[in-house]
Amino acid sequence: MWDIRILVGLVLAGGLVSSACGGADPAEVAHLLDNLEDPSSDVQFLFGAIEREEAACMAEKGFADYNVDPSAGAVSALSATKARRLPEIVEFPDGKLGYEERIARHFDEDELAYLDYDGMEDVGEGVPPTEDEIAVNVALMGERDDWTRVEVDAPFVGAVGQVIGGCIEVSYRLLSEDEVSTYIAGAMTATNLPSRLQQGALEEMRTETDAWSACMAENGLEVAHPFKIAVTSPYADQAVVAAADKQCREAAGGLDEIYGRQFFNASGRTDGDVVPVLRNLQALASSFRDRFDES
Repeated sequence: MWDIRILVGLVLAGGLVSSACGGADPAEVAHLLDNLEDPSSDVQFLFGAIEREEAACMAEKGFADYNVDPSAGAVSALSATKARRLPEIVEFPDGKLGYEERIARHFDEDELAYLDYDGMEDVGEGVPPTEDEIAVNVALMGERDDWTRVEVDAPFVGAVGQVIGGCIEVSYRLLSEDEVSTYIAGAMTATNLPSRLQQGALEEMRTETDAWSACMAENGLEVAHPFKIAVTSPYADQAVVAAADKQCREAAGGLDEIYGRQFFNASGRTDGDVVPVLRNLQALASSFRDRFDES
């Protein structure tokens, strides 16, 4: 089943793609990312409506506790927020430095503050799904014989065929047949664009991130760049990590400002088809919201 949640994971594994037709307008890309971050935007409204319809269908099939996870809306908003700026260093009321919540939660007083992704085989890789998990998947995706195929052409992916069924197909009935492909292509692009721009920005500032990494090593921290701080820092005391991080960002020439500029510049080098696809998603979202309000 080429569900969007599977496709997103596959696409994220790829590298930055440039279009032969030329890059996008950085200012317009920034505006589109603003809309992805804004919970009140038409795009987020559309994502939410699709996901609520899917959850309602699952409840009717006996899975009232089912949650759309990860949801396209949540993924696109979080991806945009995380990618557009370096992890924020904050000062707590006690005067100690630390990180914004999404980073701080990885630090624990009793555990190492990194996630051992190489140890995933210890938490169930290769374990066959349970009967309950199979039942959920069948309800969500439908039986193979009932699948329908939607052709999608999206930046970073190209032309792919996505098969849909079950409650996913039910949720798409909020849209017309033509709108479904627009929605899928837009959602795929929205959830993957921020990470592509992040990669592009980091590639252009290797000198600065190397200087930052060397500075962090002097403080006993082996970290490639600030986005890796929560997964590779071997310290449980986030105050120690954050203090070194702040010092090293400044020593590297103002890493936050440099990254901001390079992220903006990367927007102009990305696939030129990104903007039209996201414009189409926005137009669809606005039209959908108007129809919803009228009804």
